[in-house]
Amino acid sequence: MYVLVISQETHYRSVMVKALVRRGYLAAGVCSPQEGLRLIRHTPPDAIMVCDVAALPKKQVETLRSFDILADKPILLISQEEPDASWMDRWGVEMCMSPLAEAQEIVDEMSEWLVH
Repeated sequence: MYVLVISQETHYRSVMVKALVRRGYLAAGVCSPQEGLRLIRHTPPDAIMVCDVAALPKKQVETLRSFDILADKPILLISQEEPDASWMDRWGVEMCMSPLAEAQEIVDEMSEWLVH
């Protein structure tokens, strides 16, 4: 399973990619959906993890859903701000977790959508 991690916070992105790799996933990290577009077109991810430790990254999620190739891919959100259920349903966000959890705990919690 290939997971694309999107986060503007370089350190947090690196920690999440390493946590995924330790659990046996193929993972790549980018700072924005636009930066990841080349990767997405070449090798579409099986799941997308969008991380923003401060604010809800609504614009990033909405941008990802505008790419046809990602229409059916699960989006897993890590954000201090919890979105409302109707927004999550509308944009196909499977779950949201707090960035305060340990990276390995986040990967474990999201394992339902990270099937090898």
